[in-house]
Amino acid sequence: MVSRQPHDDEGAFIPSRDLPSLRTPLLSTGDALRALNALRRGYGLPARSSPADRGRESGTTHHVGPPVYVEGGDEEHQRESEEGEGVHDVPTLAGGDAVGDEFEERTARAWLQRLISGKVTLVNDVGQRNDGKHGMESGQGGTLKDEMMDTDLALDDAAVLLSMTAGKSASGPSTLTYRFHSFHKSLSTRPAGAAPPPEAEVKVTLRDQTLVADALGGRTWGAAPLLAWELLAATTRRAPGGEKAGQSPLAPQPTAAPRRILELGAGTGLAGLALASFLEQQHSARVAKEDAANEQVMPPPYELVLTDHHPNVLANLRQNVELWMKEQQQQQQQPSRSRVAGRIDCCELDWYEVYRASLPTEGAPGTDAHGAAYTSRDSTAQTLPAAAVLATDRAHAHEEEEAEGEGEHGAAPTLTGTFDTLIVADCIYDTAHPVWIRAVAARHLAKPKLASAHGEQHGGDERTSAGAGPGVASTLPLMHVLSPLRQTHAGEIDKLHEVFPPAGVHSSSGGKEKDWQLRTLSQCVMVGYDDFAGVRWRSSRFAPRRPAEEEGGEGRAGTRTEYVYMQIGWVLV
Repeated sequence: MVSRQPHDDEGAFIPSRDLPSLRTPLLSTGDALRALNALRRGYGLPARSSPADRGRESGTTHHVGPPVYVEGGDEEHQRESEEGEGVHDVPTLAGGDAVGDEFEERTARAWLQRLISGKVTLVNDVGQRNDGKHGMESGQGGTLKDEMMDTDLALDDAAVLLSMTAGKSASGPSTLTYRFHSFHKSLSTRPAGAAPPPEAEVKVTLRDQTLVADALGGRTWGAAPLLAWELLAATTRRAPGGEKAGQSPLAPQPTAAPRRILELGAGTGLAGLALASFLEQQHSARVAKEDAANEQVMPPPYELVLTDHHPNVLANLRQNVELWMKEQQQQQQQPSRSRVAGRIDCCELDWYEVYRASLPTEGAPGTDAHGAAYTSRDSTAQTLPAAAVLATDRAHAHEEEEAEGEGEHGAAPTLTGTFDTLIVADCIYDTAHPVWIRAVAARHLAKPKLASAHGEQHGGDERTSAGAGPGVASTLPLMHVLSPLRQTHAGEIDKLHEVFPPAGVHSSSGGKEKDWQLRTLSQCVMVGYDDFAGVRWRSSRFAPRRPAEEEGGEGRAGTRTEYVYMQIGWVLV
């Protein structure tokens, strides 16, 4: 058997040229492992260095950096938007172009399929050594157990790579660590010319579960880390559009009341848990600076409620909270602390039931303010388990009889109270969803207090406080919505803008007295990367890269995706 070594003289691994031939029934395990590591590099994945790295996918780390903001008047952005979603960043380096990469990717997938088909036998060559070029060693004179481990590792790795090319819908459960870098520990405004405060890192480890047809929330999609970064960094820079960013969910509270955060459609909980991690750091620093003995009498610095609807997603979400709790306890700066400072809860929240409960009896199941009637039958999104949809539909069949004499349809959800911050990351997959989310925000987003000329407070939630000028909201509770711009879901985004119009758009109600209404206070478009479609081969990854390109490169291995980011709050109109 002739061992075929990948070519390195041109600096790139080309599958159609360098993959070992599988036309013969025997293949060296060492050659297979080296080829698999080269494929990993082309796919933008970390290499495995030894059989001990079995299951490395369960320890993958994503380094999250700041998003790229798209200028509204940028012609290139407009042209890309017209061309549709899924625009790939495909540099033409190292002989790589879009057409060539597609061909090489097909070749690589066919090779992987052949390798795991059982038609090829992997054998260990006695005396074979690692040449150091592609990072994997086949043991010299190893034991039979070692040889079997090498063989199993190669087959397992080939299967993992093949599933990753098919996207998250084909991959199994995994544990991921997200690291958010380069935002400041101190979120207060610093004097001009002062040295920047020290930087901090937030780390969140969570579990992605196997994707099933009606439970998309079991995986972490690209919007969650992007929105988490945006919220973490909000007060250390100016917001898109030039306004001073002063409405971060992490900004210092003006009262002793805990900051309350609610995440809708939390999925794996990444965005909410990232905020909680930072708030834990803030509290830990405060305890270290002040008298630690007073910590027991300090109120909890925050309350985070993570919500979703599907039972499988909720079960995984609760596991992630437990994992986060253990990680936080291990990171405590004070050895005496055995618990986290804040409070985190998970609960089921059905947006439709909140919307349904907000309707007058006469409108059952009702027409919303925009003239559209919605029931569970109207939703085509894969967000509800089939059994739950069926149960809801059956309930509607008997709704008039059961709700007779009631002022509202159905019982209100168990979630109570108002929150300073609502988080919505990639949750809109149906034109009904913006309407339902508006009902949730109307119930659970705190209204701001206004400061009068005499310093009095009026017109809002008692947990907010004064401190601004007359007629100006001193604190502004916000709902942060980040949603991908996809051609397949253009109607949903149009509905989102319709339901939450800009703050300058007046109500058509014609009422004499002003009333609080939910409006979009600011919005921008940012670019992120999503790996729903699976990893993609890029020959340009073998070209020399600048240090800035090395950091976080793995996180940009997916599909370039544009997201609309909206800050929504209460406005008197």
